[in-house]
Amino acid sequence: MTRTALQGLAEVGDIESFRPAWWFEPFDVDLSQLLRSEGFQTLLKYVRPPVSCSWVASNKPFPLAADEPAGDMLVTPMARSGLAILTKRKDGNASIQSMWPFTTDGIQHEVEIERIVIAPNRLEAMIVGTLPCGLEVTWHDVLFAADRAFYAVGSVHEILLAGFAHELRPAPDAPIVVPAVTEQWASVRASFPESFDSDGNLTIQTKGMSALLPCDRISPEFCEVRGPVKKIERYAGELFGRTTDVVTVAVHQGNGPDVDLAVFVTDHVRGEASLPGIGDDFAALVRLVGRLWQPNVRRTAG
Repeated sequence: MTRTALQGLAEVGDIESFRPAWWFEPFDVDLSQLLRSEGFQTLLKYVRPPVSCSWVASNKPFPLAADEPAGDMLVTPMARSGLAILTKRKDGNASIQSMWPFTTDGIQHEVEIERIVIAPNRLEAMIVGTLPCGLEVTWHDVLFAADRAFYAVGSVHEILLAGFAHELRPAPDAPIVVPAVTEQWASVRASFPESFDSDGNLTIQTKGMSALLPCDRISPEFCEVRGPVKKIERYAGELFGRTTDVVTVAVHQGNGPDVDLAVFVTDHVRGEASLPGIGDDFAALVRLVGRLWQPNVRRTAG
């Protein structure tokens, strides 16, 4: 039996996770006003197909099931960033289904695909995967309609991951003292006495702490990010006329290589605040986005 793309991976998600209005918050763009504006008509003059991962000849897609809808991605004004437009084809006609800000820039990570939360139209998706360090991430695949045929059970992809900052957070770095002179801590103190203070308490250092944690927003690709800054550079792509800085943050530190995330911070989100310097702690509410870069670099099944 021929395995089809998405088989055994996709589950239909909540429509509320695929409402695009809040995706434009970092750019101070009102979607309804954008659609009525002359600027939108100008953007449409520059639409083009995206650079799909299918351009690599060795990337062999899986067949799509016959009942999967026909859809296409268009991007404007640049192939690397700007506005992504999803269209659906039926009876020879195309209609716009949705649109969102996108970038194809980011940091490349190997990710084992766990499941796909697919929109009711089956042309948009949030992807859930696990990095080699064990960190689970959920991101909006900004070119899913173009690349969906490469997703199958057992897929391990190289993904370009990025984050759009929606809100900057304070990053307090004062140590946290945990009262540990209690019976519950006694066995731990006995096993690891060097980890405790002279008074028996436990001090946790928060400076340089890394984290990437799901938040309580209804859409699962939103997360709280924290970590030391490794690099800051001005973004050369086009994102709705915004001046945007790309802040590279270590969001996971362990025995292996750091997991770094490129966080896009617009001037609208930054406001009057200054970005932290290299080595300082950064924290933000971030929406994870990504695109498939090298599909099926290895497989765990099938």
